[in-house]
Amino acid sequence: MPIHPPNTPGAGPLLTPCKSRGVTLIELMVTVSILAILLAMGAPSMTAFLERQAVGSLAEQFASDVRMARTEAMKRGLPVSMCIRAPSNDPTGTPSCATQAGTRGFAAGWLVFSDFNGDGRLTSADRDVILRDQPAASARVASMRRSGSALAYTLQNTGVMVGASGHVTVLPPSGQAHQRLICVNFAGRARVTDIGKTACNA
Repeated sequence: MPIHPPNTPGAGPLLTPCKSRGVTLIELMVTVSILAILLAMGAPSMTAFLERQAVGSLAEQFASDVRMARTEAMKRGLPVSMCIRAPSNDPTGTPSCATQAGTRGFAAGWLVFSDFNGDGRLTSADRDVILRDQPAASARVASMRRSGSALAYTLQNTGVMVGASGHVTVLPPSGQAHQRLICVNFAGRARVTDIGKTACNA
């Protein structure tokens, strides 16, 4: 096979080397600046989104546990209560009910337990048994407080609420605009309102 020298008739096309061009320092700085501006603009929206997700998820979990407490009360034939979990520095210790709502209320965690005498307090001497131990919520939930002064919900073995029903307000750090309400009626049925509602009948 004949070998053609470069640039002679019959020779194939010449291969020219590909020139690569790097990024200058100025271009890199401009790109980083634009990214920083976009992230700064999107940060508040992302924070609000994460707060709404945290508040909604916790509200639905609480409502679900109220329904579970109602079902367990009827199934066991004795009262079942939900109380605010007392803070504890001992993770291996026995959980207990708080004696006051504190600044976070149910956001500090809650307990669902069979309540032999229906007093809303977890007492081993009364043969009370913990059915669910909900840990504290993240900092994206500022507070989760029940209307009125009661620290616990108690459902009778008929599924009916003991005492006043009321609602629980789940509030994020950003304020009332993103809050959710868990409405519990006298029949022990729970539902979660839309974002920003301030009353169960609104």
